[in-house]
Amino acid sequence: MYGISALKKQFVIGSLGGVPVKADPRWFAVIVLTSAVIALGLYAQVKDLTSSIVFGTAAALVFFFSIFLHELAHALMARHEGVSVVAIVLHPFGGMTQFAEAPRDARAEFRIAAVGPAASFLLAVIFALAGAGAYYAAADILATILFTLSAGNLLLAVFNMLPGYPLDGGRVLRAYFLRTGKDQAEATRRSAQFGKGIAYLLIAIGAVLMVLRVDIFAGLWAMLIGFFLLDSAKTAMLHAGVAREITAGDVMRLPVSVPPDITVQRFVDELLPMHRAKVFPVSSRGDLFGTLVLKELKKRPRGEWRELRIEDVMIPIRREHFVGQNTPMDIVREVVRTNGIGAVSVVDERGKLVGVLNAPLPV
Repeated sequence: MYGISALKKQFVIGSLGGVPVKADPRWFAVIVLTSAVIALGLYAQVKDLTSSIVFGTAAALVFFFSIFLHELAHALMARHEGVSVVAIVLHPFGGMTQFAEAPRDARAEFRIAAVGPAASFLLAVIFALAGAGAYYAAADILATILFTLSAGNLLLAVFNMLPGYPLDGGRVLRAYFLRTGKDQAEATRRSAQFGKGIAYLLIAIGAVLMVLRVDIFAGLWAMLIGFFLLDSAKTAMLHAGVAREITAGDVMRLPVSVPPDITVQRFVDELLPMHRAKVFPVSSRGDLFGTLVLKELKKRPRGEWRELRIEDVMIPIRREHFVGQNTPMDIVREVVRTNGIGAVSVVDERGKLVGVLNAPLPV
């Protein structure tokens, strides 16, 4: 899955190729829960509680690493298609890959969406073959774990290909609508409607499982996923309506930039009193070098301000700190919400600074 995240609290757990890998704190609780479920399933075969916990935890970690590989496949294909990746986010219901702009056409949309489930299906085949090998080698416990991982990845691939936004299948459906002549907003709205239908179906199935006490845990989990998908689909439909045809260039403000070679003291004395912003782009002759964030500047002792230059205290340019002027506003909102500084610089097709957008963004 990739796109708009409905989860607010995230923190960085690493970086790969310059792309931050973030996690929702509740993701760790799901790892523990998944480990316990797998360990419980293995206990009858292992006959030892400690060993079951160890095997269950190892299997859960491998499975969630598989989810990361699913999202990494999205990110790599996006880069191949010329789409900048903002972050990979791991959350309680799987993962998401966030982009700085929409794919340029239906073909790119399709490839980026389809490669994630394809990666999960490939992992399912690999784990199944390894499990078969372990079974014939009489390594029964290892075979059980590998077959479990295969089933998990197969389920992940099939579920993500359901034709409803924000699932990967919904992105494939959006690519179809784009190919038939619909614009980005209308294609998103239509695929999100399918996503709402799938969400309601999951909620209904979960409720039936719980009421009939067939499987209370599975029923609760299905309902939670359903509510998550419903919220994401509704958010996508809202943004598609509000941000239809509206881009960063339509609502940006003219930039008040700071030269990288002036001292911090000069900035504080001459520029800051005239422009009471919290974030400033650092540029020279239109070239963007970084971002000056006041809360970071305040951490430096005042006695150093006369010697320090802006380039010494700025955050060097990062991909999540700027967008193109043709970037749709629904994507801009997500970038501003997740990039950690609450603002973005806007650049033209030559990469020159032409504007800024700060939170709260205009509706």
